[in-house]
Amino acid sequence: MAVTEHANGNTTTDGTEQTLSSITSAGNYQLRVSVNNVVNDDEVEVRAKVYPRADASAVETLYLIPVKHDVGELSVIELPWIAIPASSQLDFTLKRVAGTDRAYQWCVLTQ
Repeated sequence: MAVTEHANGNTTTDGTEQTLSSITSAGNYQLRVSVNNVVNDDEVEVRAKVYPRADASAVETLYLIPVKHDVGELSVIELPWIAIPASSQLDFTLKRVAGTDRAYQWCVLTQ
């Protein structure tokens, strides 16, 4: 099965947890975020939140990746390194926890 782009965007952080993509179709998904703009003392959190059922009010954060600038930091992070299976709802979020608000390019892939 071919990999396709499900969603994409350019999000500027504002210190709150911002939803990059909210997915309601069953499938396997992967988030990629460009961290080229991260510089000294910047820190962001990237999350994948999976809902156990479409009508569930509780959410389970399955993946949390803190990204802090270090020399030699990767220019793209993938969350996670494997595709996340979703049967009802999956939300990808981004939050600046330290440093300066910056713009981040991202895309969600599916197959």
